[in-house]
Amino acid sequence: MKALSGETVKKRIISFTFCLLLALTLWAPARAASGTEYKAILEAALENLYFTVTDPICGSVGGEWAVLALARSGFEDEAWYGRYLDAVRAKVDNCKGVLHSKKYTEYSRVILGLSSIGQDATKFNTGNQVYDLVSPLLSKQSNGEYWASFQGNTGTAFAIIAMDSQNYLNNAEGRKARAGLLDALLNVQQSDGGWCISTGASDIDTTAMALQAIAPYYLSQTKFDALGASHSYAQLKNSVKKALDYLNTVKADDYKSVEAAAQVVVALAALNRDAANDAVLGDALSSVLAYYDGDGAFVHDRTGDTSANTQMSLEQAAYALVAYDRWKNGKTSLYDMTDRPAASAVTVTAPAAAEVTQTASGVLSVTSASACAVIAVTPDGSYERLTPEGSGDTRTFHTVQSEVVVRLVGDYDGDGKVRTLDLAQANLALLGGGVSELDALIMGARNGKALKTIDLAMLNLKLVNKEIEW
Repeated sequence: MKALSGETVKKRIISFTFCLLLALTLWAPARAASGTEYKAILEAALENLYFTVTDPICGSVGGEWAVLALARSGFEDEAWYGRYLDAVRAKVDNCKGVLHSKKYTEYSRVILGLSSIGQDATKFNTGNQVYDLVSPLLSKQSNGEYWASFQGNTGTAFAIIAMDSQNYLNNAEGRKARAGLLDALLNVQQSDGGWCISTGASDIDTTAMALQAIAPYYLSQTKFDALGASHSYAQLKNSVKKALDYLNTVKADDYKSVEAAAQVVVALAALNRDAANDAVLGDALSSVLAYYDGDGAFVHDRTGDTSANTQMSLEQAAYALVAYDRWKNGKTSLYDMTDRPAASAVTVTAPAAAEVTQTASGVLSVTSASACAVIAVTPDGSYERLTPEGSGDTRTFHTVQSEVVVRLVGDYDGDGKVRTLDLAQANLALLGGGVSELDALIMGARNGKALKTIDLAMLNLKLVNKEIEW
């Protein structure tokens, strides 16, 4: 796809900033650090994140968490998300759908990234094959435990979070897995009310992540009872109370790090509690803001070492502020992406000579019915040449947009037919210096950019020799 121009990026950022600043004027201030100030910091953090992660990867830092923060904030840039999708497709193809043999947080993280931008992680199409990236979370070890728990309690928690993000595996097997994973979490809650990763003392991050996984079932006894877990709903409620009490004992010094404070804010928002004024924890939101270092950046801790200003700190702080903002605006929680269903069918406008079928959400299979290439164009002006010359060749086109227009090479006026009139119109535009890069590609420019009269002459020869017939 065509890359965004600098001017386009600038316009999008200005538009995004304007929307956030407009929202800022609608808020009545609470406390100085957790009222209007959080909105300005959220704006700066998201803008910093966008400019820092120019090519999002399939990975932890600079990947899914950055995508999650921007996507759940409502930020839209199809080209940016498209680059992330390309990275995921390449990785999934390379490993043939096996993201890791033991570390199942790899699946959970990618599921969340894809779900946040409306992709169905059970039917992820790389262009070469369709992969189910959710079902691996059902895999069990030889001892009967789920592989998701191999990495400890964070692995268990995020498997639940990932499955619930788009209500994946909403069947008997899926409910059984959720019940088993929830039981596993509740079984290992420590006497102080917290959780550790696997062994040792309780820690803030893991405890908050466990609460994030438990939250949907805490908020709905009906939802919990439907799982058939071995624990009762009363036990689950008590587990949440104990966890909040534990966090209350360790909240001094703003939870010791921005990442820990961020996880607490996400947990409170998931539990439908006000992170700026919680009955137990007080103002946890201000604990995140305490690590703000200006210019959209966050430091890891309060040691005064500005080199601790890390990408991970930025990403976790950003999505925590997004989680709070979503709660304050009455939206679904950060990880409840049922408000962003998988992309529906793409509307395609195509001439009869180019056959277009949809193989999956946002994935089109385009076959040229003649020896002419075809080009897919999306509303934002991005385009991709799909089919090389050669009758019947098929190529796939991936899009996160809802509309695609298929153009024929040689069809300058876009009426679905290639005629000598197209050549005449293109030649007039060429003489007047008004041929765009897309027009040049449509008219068969050999380098894809500069259109020359020789290109039009060659296309005319094909018309005369009936190599192209429309």
